Amino acid sequence: MTQQPLVPRTLAPLFLAVAALTACSSMEPEPLDGTLTVSWQVGTQGCEASGVTDVEVEVDGRLRSAACTQGELSMTVPAGDHPVTVWGLDGEGVARYEGSASVSVYEGEAVTLPTVVLGGIPAALDVTWYFENGRLCGGNGVADVEIVVFDDDFIVTSLATMCDDGIERLEGLQSGLYTVSVLGRDDAGTIQFSGSELVEVDKGDLGFVEVMLGSM
Repeated sequence: MTQQPLVPRTLAPLFLAVAALTACSSMEPEPLDGTLTVSWQVGTQGCEASGVTDVEVEVDGRLRSAACTQGELSMTVPAGDHPVTVWGLDGEGVARYEGSASVSVYEGEAVTLPTVVLGGIPAALDVTWYFENGRLCGGNGVADVEIVVFDDDFIVTSLATMCDDGIERLEGLQSGLYTVSVLGRDDAGTIQFSGSELVEVDKGDLGFVEVMLGSM
């Protein structure tokens, strides 16, 4: 049997100290978190007049909420550079206002972000169409449709698409009451069918309207 060499008793403490020092030097210190305070201003009128009851703040995947009238909240976040997003929610929890900023947080420090101003979130509107005899575009000789959104006869936005698509989403709408007109065109681009509907959207809404196309 091969005998392992023995460490002299006088050197044993030295070996232990070196081993402990090596283990400590190989462990990197964990970064310290910092504290971030975020304040907000909702539109030009403030929380109550804007219909905002609660605010949510997201930083680096961390989400915190507070009553809008509280005006600010503080949270612990990792050191580093982070995007900050603030939403203003109505009484039903729907986001109506939004604001964003960026911040650098240093280890163990407390940072106060300049007040984040929240603006209204644009609405979106899904528009679908059909004919008196169903949704068969080809059977009605319609190749394309043009969707036109009017505000008191002023064109807000428009979109042309294949009729067979059946539905399109219009984005970036301000809150208000609109007339949505859908025009069905044949292969030559001539309008053969048309229809319109009124629809009202609020900030942050995803609205829906269905328009029946009648022959011209």
